[in-house]
Amino acid sequence: APMRLHLKISRRGLASRFPGQGARNLRRLSQPKRESIEQGRRRFLIGSPCATGILTVITLYSLMASTPIRIGLISDTHDLLRPAAKRALNGVEHILHAGDICGGDVLAELANIAPVTAVRGNNDRGAWAGKLRETELVEIGGISIYILHDLSALDIDPRAAGVHAVISGHSHQPLVEERDGVLFVNPGSAGPRRFSLPISLGFIEIAAGKVSASLLTLQT
Repeated sequence: APMRLHLKISRRGLASRFPGQGARNLRRLSQPKRESIEQGRRRFLIGSPCATGILTVITLYSLMASTPIRIGLISDTHDLLRPAAKRALNGVEHILHAGDICGGDVLAELANIAPVTAVRGNNDRGAWAGKLRETELVEIGGISIYILHDLSALDIDPRAAGVHAVISGHSHQPLVEERDGVLFVNPGSAGPRRFSLPISLGFIEIAAGKVSASLLTLQT
């Protein structure tokens, strides 16, 4: 079984490693520095302040998993966590919520299924939402996954930053596509129906250092 580490780095620590406009500095790192970061990626933390918030790298699995890892993707629940969504997510190793949660109870329910990493969406307000960042970068099974709510706010070059997958929400439109070697996934909305768009969520599977994604339309 993979060794699990739950680590975070402080705002001060991030700033000391990458002072200034974080994402741009990451792209400007010298090649030796990038290689040094890559070599230590599974056991150390890198990060930088971003224009939209603090980018935090959380190393969740420090060793490459010997068996496939299944991660649940959910977004735009808008304070509604459907029983069908909970059933679909049962058995995943981790859950990533791409924002517009609209209630702390949703995160608490998801946490009963698996560990949760969530970002703040444009409709997430109040004391509970203040604890969430606008972006997160997690590493699971040797794969780096960048999470934000609105893809139009993406302020890094994922490929240059060593990111393998970008997860977003906001549009309520499910999508899986590859761009320049990076996997982009929008699981759609699992909350109240919007227009004629489907009620959906998604999954990422990590195996042998490779990542793939799928979408699931929920029967409601």
